[in-house]
Order: sequence, then structure tokens, then C-alpha cells
Amino acid sequence: MAQQLNRRNFGLVSFLCLFLFASFPVVTKAENSTEQAFVIGVISSKPKKAFKRAQPLSDYLALNLKHLGYTHGEVKVARDLRELQRWLKNGQVDLFSETIFAAYQLEQVELAEIIARQWKDGAAEYHSIFFSRVDSNVSSFDDLVGKIIVFEDRLSTSAYLLPAATLIQQGYQLGEVSSPRERPQPGEIGYFFADELSRYGDESNMMSWVDNEIVAATAFSNQDWEKEITPEIESNLTIFYRTPDVPRALMLVRSSLDESLKKEIQQLLFSAETTEEGQEALKAFKKTTLFDTVTEESLRTIREIGATSSLIEH
Repeated sequence: MAQQLNRRNFGLVSFLCLFLFASFPVVTKAENSTEQAFVIGVISSKPKKAFKRAQPLSDYLALNLKHLGYTHGEVKVARDLRELQRWLKNGQVDLFSETIFAAYQLEQVELAEIIARQWKDGAAEYHSIFFSRVDSNVSSFDDLVGKIIVFEDRLSTSAYLLPAATLIQQGYQLGEVSSPRERPQPGEIGYFFADELSRYGDESNMMSWVDNEIVAATAFSNQDWEKEITPEIESNLTIFYRTPDVPRALMLVRSSLDESLKKEIQQLLFSAETTEEGQEALKAFKKTTLFDTVTEESLRTIREIGATSSLIEH
């Protein structure tokens, strides 16, 4: 009998405990958390390197925005622009650095706004140069029609996107070929990508293909020209076109951020070079020297060239 009563009492106590537990809301860690991350987004196929580069800047900005509730910095690494675009739409990324073409695309869909120009390795802007052999009879874009130009890779700004956009903007038709031995279609400028034909598809290799008359011309940045072209080779080559200068990189914020927060982030970027902590964060962030204002002239150039991006094959 005593055992039956004990069992009944135990059952009654258990029922009451379950009833009381169900009567009160369960507070999860996420609901009770007061942590708020400031998130920098990066597109990269090398996540470890991307984290190492961007985390110091993310931490620096979070620290200087702690009065707004930010507790720490985070870095999210996207595989491509489409993934970054989804994160911006979902409010998962606050700030990121991109080239003029990606910046233009994200501005057009109103997911991001350009707030600063990024100086890298001491340079604010650069341009692409087209060059050929001195004795090749290629001294203009008209001379390239029916011939082959080599680009570096499909994602390169200065060695594909900017030169291709310039040609399209001036009315030339581009046609991809599988190798320098293939003839382009009539009226087209043929092109292929160095990295898809050779494991050494860099600027040095592209230059040697021009020098050895394998292709009619190539294009890459003025900075790579200064770095890669030796005086001996330079005497064989001639630069026949320079594109307009464009920013090396641009910093963009998520459009849905509060306007006052956007301005505060912008001012923190502008002033980062004035503090020791800021300088360290900049140095880690792809050897950034400083951030400054994007001029109206630069914005016009970005939008004019960016408007051709939909015509470029990727």
C-alpha cells in the first residue's frame, strides 16, 4: 500500500513539474544573446587567407562602433557574387570591398552603396594598357579585327573585364576562340584566356606570347607592365591604347543599413590611417594604404564602363 502511495505521489509531482515548466517561456541562447557582430563580406576561393586579411578590419570597426551595440567583428566568405548578393539581401553582411564591375552590379539592384575608394599598395587607381609588337602592324583596335588577343582569366578586372568593356563600348565585336590557332569569325576580335590554355597563364606569359607573335596583342594593368616588362623586352613592344583610370577597389555598405551608421562607417574608414590600430587593420586588409572619397568623375567612369558588364561573357 505504501509503495502504491509513493508511486502515486511521484507521478503527481512529475505532472506538476511538467505543468509548471510548460507554463513559463523557454529562453534560448539566441533570444537572450546581446552579442551583435559587425560583418565584413569577402568573395574568395581561399577562406583561410580571406579571414586572416579581413578579420582585423572587422574587429577594428566593431570596437569603434561598440556604442551602437556591436560587440565583435566577423568575416563571411562567399564563393561568388551571387552568394554575397543573397547575404546582402538577408542582412547578413554589412561591409565589403569589390572591383568596379561587382560594385556597379550591386548598386544597380540597390543592395549596396559605394562609400569609399580603397588605396592598395600605395595606389588609388590604375588602368589597363593594350600592347603589341612594334613590327606587327597592330597600332589600333581596328587592326585587331580578325586577329587574336589574349586575356588573363575571366575574373580579372585589369586583364579582361576592363579591356573587354572598353572594346565593346567602342563598338567592337568579341568572339571567344579555343586557342591562338583558331580563326575568329569575320568582323570579330578573337580572344582566349591564358589561364585556361596554360598553367602559367600570368602577365609574363601573356607578354611573351605577344613578343613571340603567337597573339596580336594583350592587355593588363599599367602596374603589371611596370613590374613585369624588362627594358630588353620593352624595346620590342608598343602600347597602343590606355583605358581610363578606375579605382583599384571600392568599399561598399549594405543599402538597408541606417543612414547615420553608413556615415559613421565611412568616417571610420577615412580616419583609420591616423591610428596605430587602424594602420595595422589596413595593412592586413590586402595591403590597404588608406580609404578616401570617390569623386563624381570616378563614379561616372564606373557607371559608364559598368553598364557594358552585361555584354561581357563570364
